[in-house]
Amino acid sequence: MRLVIATLLGAVVTTPALAAWQSLPTTGATVNGSSIEFFDPLKIGEGPLSVPGSQPPHNALDAYQLPAQLSIVAQRVSNIVLDGSAIGQTAGVAYTAGTLRDYVLRDTSASGANRLVFATRAILNNTVAGTQNVYEINNLLRKGFNGFAVEAAWTRGSDRDLRLYNAARSATLFGQGTRTYDPDTVLMQSDINVSEGNPWSGWFFVRTNAPYCTTAPNSVQLYQAGEEGQPLVLENFAGFRPLAAVDSDNDGIPDGVEDGNCNGVLDAGETDPNNADTDGDGLQDGTELGITTPVPDPDGGGPLSGTNVALFVPDADPSTTTNPRDRDSDDDGVADGAEDGNANGRLDAGESNPNARDTDGDGLQDGTELGVTAPIADPDGGGPLRGTNAALFVADVDPATTTLPFDIDSDDDGLADGVEDANANGRLDAGETDPSKADTDGDGLQDGTELGVTTPVPDPDGGGPLLATDPALFVADLDPETTSDPLDLDSDDDGLGDGVEDANANGRLDVEEGGQALLTANTTPPETDAVNADTDGDGIQDGTELGITVPIADPDGAGPLTGTDPGVFIPDADPATQTNPLAIDSDGDGIADGIEDANANGAYEPDQGEYDPLDPGSAPGAAAPTQVPLPPWALALLAAAIAGVTQRRGRSRRD
Repeated sequence: MRLVIATLLGAVVTTPALAAWQSLPTTGATVNGSSIEFFDPLKIGEGPLSVPGSQPPHNALDAYQLPAQLSIVAQRVSNIVLDGSAIGQTAGVAYTAGTLRDYVLRDTSASGANRLVFATRAILNNTVAGTQNVYEINNLLRKGFNGFAVEAAWTRGSDRDLRLYNAARSATLFGQGTRTYDPDTVLMQSDINVSEGNPWSGWFFVRTNAPYCTTAPNSVQLYQAGEEGQPLVLENFAGFRPLAAVDSDNDGIPDGVEDGNCNGVLDAGETDPNNADTDGDGLQDGTELGITTPVPDPDGGGPLSGTNVALFVPDADPSTTTNPRDRDSDDDGVADGAEDGNANGRLDAGESNPNARDTDGDGLQDGTELGVTAPIADPDGGGPLRGTNAALFVADVDPATTTLPFDIDSDDDGLADGVEDANANGRLDAGETDPSKADTDGDGLQDGTELGVTTPVPDPDGGGPLLATDPALFVADLDPETTSDPLDLDSDDDGLGDGVEDANANGRLDVEEGGQALLTANTTPPETDAVNADTDGDGIQDGTELGITVPIADPDGAGPLTGTDPGVFIPDADPATQTNPLAIDSDGDGIADGIEDANANGAYEPDQGEYDPLDPGSAPGAAAPTQVPLPPWALALLAAAIAGVTQRRGRSRRD
């Protein structure tokens, strides 16, 4: 019924008094409206005026908005294209007779309970090819409602709209006899035509309990019954139709969720209901989105199907998700499925995290650690899918070397990979150590030991999949106050490799074993100082005292590593004789080795006025003194050595 209210201005506003959605029987029986809107059970109230305060009649095409409780989910507009023979024009030529609006709405009212509403409005052109349009719509049919409850209603878009005469669940067209039940079809009758002054239909609504919608061919039909002598014509249109909770691609996501706007096209923000792995990254869409349970079969043993559990991969860790439209969710150059190797949605041992560019947090991107040199290309150009964001990706400049993206300290030297590869480009550059090699310069000492590291990098997740320094492999520096150069085989340029000087590779100058002093004359030393070319301070380089004749070669030419600096190194001119680099006075004659070997070249040259540092009775000539007094500083050092005191001289890093 309708309640008629006269306004002060004399305008007439109509509001339904008892209007309600009418349930359509499952017998094919017709629910009739009324030509008197006061009594029309199918009519619901119009939406607000598009131009507030405008005066009636409201004859503009969209004078009224949709009712406020009906929010738009999806919409499409199709041209009503007919063969000329259907409308009195040239046969075999296509003509546009009007437009068909097809909407999916959601009823947000309390009674609507968020159910979907399929809405149709037909708008005919006044003329076709310069003559009056004779096309007539007697039936408007919607398909796809089998298995769903259906209610019908209508409202106006303008005061010129023609009403809905009646509705039924039937496919029996106007003039074809008694209507019979068709569970798939909702038939709505009207008489839309130009000649009778009814070129526009109202909004014809079908409300249903279907959970989703989709687009399919032959979803909407228009029937011309030939009341004015026209031929009988049934035209089919693609359009929206209801959709059960089915899962065509078995990824655990209902088709209607994947195609959120129901248009049957993969749009931005959607996944493909016909492709379990929309972006082709090796992970199912449902797994990427945290789906743990399959879609149940919506009709038991009926024709519809939910998720095939034999194909579905549940997410083993739904607390973390990736982007099913992005092959590289974290933009590290590694596809999501390559990072999640077993495709179960969880970070397991031996995998990197597809949702974190730097899985282990060591300062290097996963792709850089794995030798990736190029980003993953966008698979569809300007389409909804994506690859690696090149602005975030860091290519590996040296893919021949790789580190572990799930291990903070790949080489277990106590230095995080990102600390060693400071510029994070995957290449060993000047001033950096090699994160894939515990001993970058190959001198026998771990990089961390040379740099004063005393504790390993801790495991970041306990028993989890991430790793850090292996304590069984790590060698702590026992004297972190002194450091050597992990890029220089010979930090002090005395011709002895750092690992030769620090023989037990513990970072400390050890001069005692079993409590016995070794800083005494004529004793073979266990270690020399790797950062002090003259460990005992006697004026002769350690390498010269030990018979070294050639410097350690630069291991990589112009690369970041270095050997002995020839400009500093003094080769032994007589390697057949050697003195003790830990004894200031190797022969115990009270004269420091460097005073006896005055030019510090390791050769006894009496003609140069030198004494033999290995012979306490040597002299440069017959009248030479057998003893030369030592300076006070040398005497003090010698006294300490003879007393057996362990002397550790301070070391410092080379510039």
